Amino acid sequence: MAKTPAADRFSIDNQILTRIQDQKGARIAYREACLLLAQRPEDSDLQHAVAELEAEIAEHARAIERLEAAKLAQSASSKQEAEAARINAAREAAKVVTATTLRIHSTLERLVETFEMTIGPALAELDSLQRERTSQAWAAASGALGRESANRSASTVDRLAGDAHVRAALLAAIVRAGIGQVGPALDPYVIVSTPFGGLGTPDDALEALDAQAKKLDTFLADALEQATNPQPTTEDEF
Repeated sequence: MAKTPAADRFSIDNQILTRIQDQKGARIAYREACLLLAQRPEDSDLQHAVAELEAEIAEHARAIERLEAAKLAQSASSKQEAEAARINAAREAAKVVTATTLRIHSTLERLVETFEMTIGPALAELDSLQRERTSQAWAAASGALGRESANRSASTVDRLAGDAHVRAALLAAIVRAGIGQVGPALDPYVIVSTPFGGLGTPDDALEALDAQAKKLDTFLADALEQATNPQPTTEDEF
């Protein structure tokens, strides 16, 4: 009998099935040969055939046992390989966790430095400049028009020196940067939402700020011109 070649589990299952079928066929032939031998006990050919069939049946039994043992060993090996693969995958995932934590720390350091060294001071400077501009706009209007006339033009000064476009530019930049939307949730401490009616771009807000500044400069220039060369004119609408 040929030796059973090494094979995968499905091949082993097929070999076991083939061996069982061959063994059944050998047993049927063995019973028939035994019946004939009982009728002709002196027949040497029948004696030889019965002996060969007995050996074949025994060989099939041994082969089936070997294949079953190989199947069990292969199953155990597959389980060990699967377990090793699972552990290796877990080990690689743990390495990624460690590396990612280091990158998170580095990214946070950059963000913290940006907020503390750049954004924070810039916001403070922006607030100071905005207050200074509003204060000086009132000083210019009051000096040129007189307090009473300046008070009558209060809505114009407030509108032209206001920070509406400054706030719009900052809000647009914050929303576009994803603050409050991308990354860790910051609510309830920080909630950023798009205002009703939509939101323009920072460039749109900066253009509007420049246009507003030109109107403020024109308003103050006209007020100074009127104070320097008074003449009966109606106040221009800005």
